[in-house]
Amino acid sequence: MGVSSPVSRGRVTLPVEKGMQTGLQYIIGRWGCDAVRDSDGTELPPEVRSLGLEVYSTLCLVRADQAYVLEHRDHL
Repeated sequence: MGVSSPVSRGRVTLPVEKGMQTGLQYIIGRWGCDAVRDSDGTELPPEVRSLGLEVYSTLCLVRADQAYVLEHRDHL
């Protein structure tokens, strides 16, 4: 099975974590991504935000709001 050519953009959201900047533009072009989202519940690096794609966010209280968790241990 050969390698297929890149697809046009549309309806592909790529989950991104901190530290994924290397090679990210290749994956976005190869898969035709039109959006990214923070898959670890934290802020996306500025390099990712500047790619001109839609940006979605995932709220992950365990990772994103440690102060709340530490202050409300009874909620764990």
